[in-house]
Amino acid sequence: MTNFFGQTKVQNAFELGGGSFEPIPDGTKAKAAIDEAKWDSYQDETYISLRWAILEGEFKGRKVYQKVRISDASPQKAENAMAMLVAIDANAGGAIYAAGVKPDDMSLSINLMNKPMIIRLATWEINDKKGNWVNAVSSAGQGIAPTQQPQAPQAAQNFDSDIPF
Repeated sequence: MTNFFGQTKVQNAFELGGGSFEPIPDGTKAKAAIDEAKWDSYQDETYISLRWAILEGEFKGRKVYQKVRISDASPQKAENAMAMLVAIDANAGGAIYAAGVKPDDMSLSINLMNKPMIIRLATWEINDKKGNWVNAVSSAGQGIAPTQQPQAPQAAQNFDSDIPF
């Protein structure tokens, strides 16, 4: 007898595969855009959670998660996190800084998502787990001139022949 999924046998174990990825090498620069931005919390710590999607190159499609702890108990860490948020915002158009108020989830999403930037990655390792963190951001166009195709000269049009007088 088959169930509504069309399976004839019930299994109590399954592995999707894929496995884990090794971290992207330390110092790698990649073109990426934030595809999720929101406030989050864990164990009484509140922070801005960003998810970056790498847009090009060898690591295209990979995700990098970033916690921007602008409310950290350490003044130096909070100041560094705020500097990172300001840099991200500046590269995304500067609307959050210009508003002058603490951004909510909607403001973070509208103003930070889908804005390509260059990120530089570093690696971390804690208790045999490895991953990446974003340690620098810059403009996606910084130092890169867009390629433009030369345009063919347009022929001059004589509109005088269209005038009946």
